Amino acid sequence: MGTLDCGAIDVPPWYEAVATKDEPTLFISDPGVSGRFANSPLTTLIVCGNCAGDAPVPRKTVLAADGTCQKCGGRSYVLASSLTIHKKQATRLSQQRQIEALAEQLGLIRLGRPGERRDMSRYRSFLKEHYGVDTTARMNETERASVITALTLIMRPYEEA
Repeated sequence: MGTLDCGAIDVPPWYEAVATKDEPTLFISDPGVSGRFANSPLTTLIVCGNCAGDAPVPRKTVLAADGTCQKCGGRSYVLASSLTIHKKQATRLSQQRQIEALAEQLGLIRLGRPGERRDMSRYRSFLKEHYGVDTTARMNETERASVITALTLIMRPYEEA
Protein backbone atom coordinates (compact mmCIF):
# COMPACT_ATOMS: atom_id res chain seq x y z
CA MET A 1 0.00 0.00 0.00
CA GLY A 2 1.27 3.46 -0.86
CA THR A 3 0.92 6.54 1.31
CA LEU A 4 -1.93 8.95 0.77
CA ASP A 5 -0.62 12.26 -0.59
CA CYS A 6 -2.97 15.14 0.22
CA GLY A 7 -0.51 18.00 -0.23
CA ALA A 8 -0.76 20.66 2.47
CA ILE A 9 -3.89 19.16 4.09
CA ASP A 10 -3.43 17.51 7.48
CA VAL A 11 -5.01 14.07 7.26
CA PRO A 12 -5.89 12.17 10.44
CA PRO A 13 -4.01 8.84 10.72
CA TRP A 14 -7.21 6.78 10.70
CA TYR A 15 -8.25 8.33 7.36
CA GLU A 16 -5.16 7.10 5.56
CA ALA A 17 -5.80 3.56 6.77
CA VAL A 18 -9.41 3.63 5.54
CA ALA A 19 -8.87 5.64 2.33
CA THR A 20 -6.08 3.45 0.98
CA LYS A 21 -7.97 0.15 1.31
CA ASP A 22 -8.85 -1.61 -1.92
CA GLU A 23 -12.47 -2.11 -0.84
CA PRO A 24 -14.71 0.73 0.38
CA THR A 25 -15.93 0.35 3.97
CA LEU A 26 -19.05 1.89 5.50
CA PHE A 27 -19.11 2.61 9.23
CA ILE A 28 -22.23 3.62 11.13
CA SER A 29 -22.05 5.59 14.37
CA ASP A 30 -25.61 5.57 15.68
CA PRO A 31 -26.25 5.49 19.46
CA GLY A 32 -29.34 3.36 18.78
CA VAL A 33 -27.17 0.48 17.57
CA SER A 34 -25.45 -1.72 20.12
CA GLY A 35 -21.67 -1.49 20.45
CA ARG A 36 -20.91 -4.81 18.82
CA PHE A 37 -22.44 -3.62 15.52
CA ALA A 38 -21.40 0.05 15.65
CA ASN A 39 -18.20 -0.40 13.63
CA SER A 40 -19.35 -3.34 11.55
CA PRO A 41 -18.94 -2.92 7.78
CA LEU A 42 -22.16 -2.61 5.76
CA THR A 43 -24.59 -2.66 8.68
CA THR A 44 -28.22 -2.20 7.58
CA LEU A 45 -30.51 -0.66 10.17
CA ILE A 46 -34.12 -1.85 10.26
CA VAL A 47 -37.20 -1.27 12.36
CA CYS A 48 -38.48 -4.73 13.22
CA GLY A 49 -42.19 -5.15 13.92
CA ASN A 50 -41.40 -7.31 16.96
CA CYS A 51 -38.57 -5.22 18.44
CA ALA A 52 -39.60 -1.63 17.63
CA GLY A 53 -41.38 -0.96 20.93
CA ASP A 54 -44.09 1.61 21.68
CA ALA A 55 -41.93 4.75 21.97
CA PRO A 56 -42.58 7.66 19.57
CA VAL A 57 -39.22 6.91 17.96
CA PRO A 58 -39.06 3.18 17.17
CA ARG A 59 -36.07 1.11 18.32
CA LYS A 60 -33.72 0.21 15.48
CA THR A 61 -32.12 -3.19 15.10
CA VAL A 62 -29.72 -4.71 12.59
CA LEU A 63 -30.53 -6.80 9.53
CA ALA A 64 -28.78 -10.16 9.68
CA ALA A 65 -27.07 -11.74 6.66
CA ASP A 66 -30.00 -14.15 6.21
CA GLY A 67 -32.49 -11.27 5.86
CA THR A 68 -33.99 -11.48 9.34
CA CYS A 69 -33.83 -9.26 12.42
CA GLN A 70 -30.53 -9.87 14.21
CA LYS A 71 -32.22 -9.56 17.62
CA CYS A 72 -35.35 -11.73 17.30
CA GLY A 73 -35.12 -13.45 13.91
CA GLY A 74 -38.30 -11.76 12.72
CA ARG A 75 -39.04 -11.16 9.04
CA SER A 76 -41.49 -8.27 9.43
CA TYR A 77 -39.46 -5.06 9.15
CA VAL A 78 -38.86 -1.87 7.17
CA LEU A 79 -35.59 -0.15 6.44
CA ALA A 80 -34.98 2.50 9.08
CA SER A 81 -34.06 5.06 6.40
CA SER A 82 -37.50 4.73 4.77
CA LEU A 83 -39.23 5.85 7.99
CA THR A 84 -37.48 9.22 7.82
CA ILE A 85 -38.76 9.77 4.29
CA HIS A 86 -42.35 8.86 5.24
CA LYS A 87 -42.21 11.08 8.35
CA LYS A 88 -41.08 14.07 6.26
CA GLN A 89 -43.86 13.48 3.73
CA ALA A 90 -46.47 13.22 6.50
CA THR A 91 -45.18 16.43 8.12
CA ARG A 92 -45.27 18.26 4.78
CA LEU A 93 -48.86 17.19 4.05
CA SER A 94 -50.01 18.03 7.57
CA GLN A 95 -48.47 21.51 7.38
CA GLN A 96 -49.92 22.15 3.93
CA ARG A 97 -53.41 21.17 5.13
CA GLN A 98 -53.06 23.42 8.17
CA ILE A 99 -51.91 26.36 6.01
CA GLU A 100 -54.78 25.89 3.56
CA ALA A 101 -57.34 25.65 6.38
CA LEU A 102 -56.07 28.91 7.91
CA ALA A 103 -56.01 30.57 4.47
CA GLU A 104 -59.64 29.51 3.89
CA GLN A 105 -60.68 30.95 7.27
CA LEU A 106 -58.98 34.25 6.39
CA GLY A 107 -60.60 34.36 2.95
CA LEU A 108 -57.32 33.96 1.06
CA ILE A 109 -58.72 30.77 -0.46
CA ARG A 110 -62.31 31.08 -1.60
CA LEU A 111 -64.45 28.02 -1.92
CA GLY A 112 -66.31 27.75 -5.20
CA ARG A 113 -69.66 26.22 -5.88
CA PRO A 114 -69.89 22.45 -5.72
CA GLY A 115 -67.96 21.00 -8.65
CA GLU A 116 -65.90 24.16 -9.15
CA ARG A 117 -62.26 24.67 -8.21
CA ARG A 118 -61.29 26.85 -5.27
CA ASP A 119 -60.09 30.37 -6.06
CA MET A 120 -56.51 30.41 -4.76
CA SER A 121 -55.35 33.61 -6.47
CA ARG A 122 -55.31 35.72 -3.26
CA TYR A 123 -53.52 32.89 -1.41
CA ARG A 124 -50.87 32.60 -4.12
CA SER A 125 -50.41 36.39 -4.13
CA PHE A 126 -49.96 36.33 -0.34
CA LEU A 127 -47.27 33.64 -0.60
CA LYS A 128 -45.53 35.45 -3.49
CA GLU A 129 -45.53 38.80 -1.68
CA HIS A 130 -44.35 37.52 1.71
CA TYR A 131 -42.30 34.41 0.86
CA GLY A 132 -41.34 34.71 -2.81
CA VAL A 133 -43.11 31.48 -3.84
CA ASP A 134 -46.60 30.72 -5.12
CA THR A 135 -46.99 27.37 -3.40
CA THR A 136 -45.89 25.86 -0.08
CA ALA A 137 -44.68 22.75 -1.93
CA ARG A 138 -41.46 24.66 -2.69
CA MET A 139 -40.85 25.40 1.00
CA ASN A 140 -39.00 23.41 3.63
CA GLU A 141 -40.49 22.43 6.99
CA THR A 142 -39.23 25.55 8.79
CA GLU A 143 -40.55 27.90 6.11
CA ARG A 144 -43.97 26.22 6.19
CA ALA A 145 -44.00 26.58 9.98
CA SER A 146 -43.37 30.32 9.61
CA VAL A 147 -46.38 30.58 7.24
CA ILE A 148 -48.53 28.78 9.82
CA THR A 149 -47.33 31.19 12.52
CA ALA A 150 -47.97 34.24 10.31
CA LEU A 151 -51.49 33.11 9.36
CA THR A 152 -52.26 32.29 13.00
CA LEU A 153 -51.13 35.77 14.09
CA ILE A 154 -53.25 37.37 11.36
CA MET A 155 -56.20 35.26 12.55
CA ARG A 156 -56.04 36.36 16.22
CA PRO A 157 -57.74 39.76 15.81
CA TYR A 158 -60.65 37.99 14.05
CA GLU A 159 -61.02 35.49 16.90
CA GLU A 160 -60.95 38.20 19.59
CA ALA A 161 -63.72 40.24 17.94
